[in-house]
Amino acid sequence: KKIIIIIIIFLVFAWLYGWLSNRNKYFGNDVEDIKNTIMVKTGIKSNITVFDITDMDYYRIAGFINGDYDNDKMGYVVFKKEYPDNYIFEYIHVTDQSGDGIEVDFLNLGENNYSIVIANNTEFAQIKRVIAGVGTDIVKISHNPSLTLMQEPIHRNTSIAYYFYDEDGNEVE
Repeated sequence: KKIIIIIIIFLVFAWLYGWLSNRNKYFGNDVEDIKNTIMVKTGIKSNITVFDITDMDYYRIAGFINGDYDNDKMGYVVFKKEYPDNYIFEYIHVTDQSGDGIEVDFLNLGENNYSIVIANNTEFAQIKRVIAGVGTDIVKISHNPSLTLMQEPIHRNTSIAYYFYDEDGNEVE
């Protein structure tokens, strides 16, 4: 009887520990989880649109925008895969841009570094990235708002320039 009581007490403590551990985690398993995490981490209470959810290796990155066009907040949120189909909050970035905003940020995911271009600009149609001594990348943008990830070169001291264009090839500022 003592062994059964000890086993029951152990199981109750194990369940309680698991429950308390998960209570403080924020998930990114689906759009509703992602919206909830954004609301908790930023204080934004409503009108969140999640776009461009990208799964890469052990990470999930999602872009988001909130508010009306002139006063919106945009950003991205990163989740790390805990086990298949379960993503735990890791990082959130909210831009200072509003209206026709385009912003470049840098993100380290494990062993790889990425440029993230997050944009809410109806004219934005193309990114040109020039890497000194390496070459040029051109990425077409098919929708707005958008979140674009580009892997960075291994050399950390490389000079990189970004140019943004509309559909006619005119530079967007």
